[in-house]
This record gives sequence, C-alpha cells and structure tokens, in this order.
Amino acid sequence: MGKATLTYFAVRGRAEPARLVLEDQGVDYENRFVSMEEWPKLKPEFKFGQLPVYSDDENRIEESFAIYNHLARRFGLLPKSEKDLIRHDQVNSLILTSALELGMLFWDPQFEKKRGEMREQKLPTRLRNLERFHSETSGPYWMGDRIHYADYGVWCYLDTVRMFAEDILRDYPRLSLFKKTMESRPRINAYLRSDRRPKSYTVSMAPFGGGNDDWQPEPLG
Repeated sequence: MGKATLTYFAVRGRAEPARLVLEDQGVDYENRFVSMEEWPKLKPEFKFGQLPVYSDDENRIEESFAIYNHLARRFGLLPKSEKDLIRHDQVNSLILTSALELGMLFWDPQFEKKRGEMREQKLPTRLRNLERFHSETSGPYWMGDRIHYADYGVWCYLDTVRMFAEDILRDYPRLSLFKKTMESRPRINAYLRSDRRPKSYTVSMAPFGGGNDDWQPEPLG
C-alpha cells in the first residue's frame, strides 16, 4: 500500500478512530487538514460533500464507517467467528449511539443548560451498560486478549467522555483499565503525546469541544 492520506478538518472528530488504527498499525500516512475557510470551495470535489475521506494508491473512500470497516478488514482487526462478530457489532453499535448523543450535545445551542442532565443521567446509563458488557470478556480488550477494530472506537468515545467530564470514568474500573491499556500500546502512546494529534475535538463554532485539550497519557517506561 502506498502512502495513505486522511482528509479532514484539523480536529479529532470522526477521523480519530481511523488515525488510531493507522498509527497503531505503523502506517505511513498524511493528515490533509482542511480549514473552514477553504472547505466551501473544496466541498464539490467530494462525492457526498462530507469529510473524512481516506485515500491510498488503491482506494478513495468517503463516509466514516466505510473507512473504518475498510481499515478493519485490511489490518485483520475483525473477529473470525459469527459469535464474536455479533459481539463486535454490538460494541460498535453501542458506541455509535453513545458518541452521537454526546456529539449532538456539543453542538447544541443550549449546551450549558443540558450538560448537567448528560453528566448526571445519560452518561452514567451509557457507561454502566458498557462496563457491564465489558465484564463478559476475560481480557483487557473488548474481544479478549487481542485488539480488534471496536477497541479503537471505544477508546475514542471514552476519551471524549474524559474531555467532557474528567472524573466520571473513575466510577467504571473496567472502562478505565481498558482506556489505560490502549494508551500503553507504544505507537498509540507516542501519537497521543505528539503534535500530530489535533488539539480540539471539533471546530471552534461548537459550544463545547472546539477549544484546546492538552491532556496526554503518561509516557511509557
């Protein structure tokens, strides 16, 4: 595979799960960051008028989940058995719903009014379900001892939760241990501590998530 390019805004958002996979798998890729000022002119060159877009010398892929699924297949990050595929799909579906709920709040003009309900009611329900589901596996990852695509997506969601309510994950020991396990993977740790990672979750127009997040994991060793 030739050098890959991931085109997105200079934020984490929907491109971050793909970045984690590419970093962890040691792929030589380029982040093509599009500014909000240039986006209206560039938008017509994309099939669906949306980002992110992934491309290499074989493929040009639009739509986030098409990108995620391609990378999962390409790097052998899918389970083999139907039983495990079902569990893997369930994890991904839980994260899709949970991340969408939180992301929509970040853009809600009534963010400050509604953040308490998210912190005290909605997030605990989501996190309890994830904690309970993770307890069904014996390993640190969601499918056991070996990493799969779902692990990258869950980590991205939990890190967004961490940014929104830093202390909340302390109440969920399995989720906290999983998050730290991901951060202890050498290439992921290096990425999270590097200037390659965008500082903001989303663009500055959002009521929340558009400012700098300076958190970094502990260095290895």
